[in-house]
Amino acid sequence: MKLSSLFATLLLPFLSVFALGLEIAQASQEQAHVEIWVGSGAEYTPQGEELETYEITVINSFGADNKVHSEATITTARGGKRVITQDLTIKGNRWSNISNLGKGGGACYGADMCENYLEDESGRAYATTIAIDSRDQRRNLTMILQNGKAIKVVREKVSRAQ
Repeated sequence: MKLSSLFATLLLPFLSVFALGLEIAQASQEQAHVEIWVGSGAEYTPQGEELETYEITVINSFGADNKVHSEATITTARGGKRVITQDLTIKGNRWSNISNLGKGGGACYGADMCENYLEDESGRAYATTIAIDSRDQRRNLTMILQNGKAIKVVREKVSRAQ
């Protein structure tokens, strides 16, 4: 499996900043601050065969006007590294995002479940479910689709480090 293919699927930790609707509104009203999340994950075929594992560190920078800039450094078990960035705009319990993975947005439905959807110009899409286990811990599951067909599944667990 190509390293770039794995990186192209890993939008999940960016979404950790959106896990609690109330937290979103409060964070956007406060002065600028930074959050750091760390975790691990794995990529699978739709049939459940593990393809690759990775470690991830995400730095979320909260700015003015409900904006968040995220940078994730992903390190695979084979030693490959890449940084992915994303810019998000929060509106209540919803958000829009622009990433090198595509454009889209999402919303939270109560205090423990959120969804996000991104799509790029080639028809590749990323449908992510975010399960909030606590204020400091999230689990993410992403179905990667190509022209509407599942091609990969990525799961991960991230924890707030700062």
